Amino acid sequence: MAIIPWLGTRFKGTIVGLWHAGRLYAFTTYNLAKTRLFELGEDHAVLHMQRGAYSLEIGAHKAHGGVLQAPVPGGMDRRITESLMSTAHVVLKKRGKVIFEDTGVRAGMEIVGDIQLLVNMR
Repeated sequence: MAIIPWLGTRFKGTIVGLWHAGRLYAFTTYNLAKTRLFELGEDHAVLHMQRGAYSLEIGAHKAHGGVLQAPVPGGMDRRITESLMSTAHVVLKKRGKVIFEDTGVRAGMEIVGDIQLLVNMR
């Protein structure tokens, strides 16, 4: 999830994909998936999305990470922390029935930028 600049304005954009049993379940801004719950802190995120009969619930906790260079206008002078040791619990449902549930223990995760702006943006 990110703040996307667009034609002089900005919006909250989301791209989430889950590959399960040979099928990609996409929950994105451009396919009109709805965000039902979104919580974000310095070291955790909770996201519940709905698209048609399908819902996706993600709860993630950021572990320690490494510092990486990131782009800024004119260079790579920004530093962000990215973890590859985070955990993410994922539940995919169809009409309320669980069709996939698992916890990843080596998940990649970074939380950067204006967290409150992202949480409060419609």
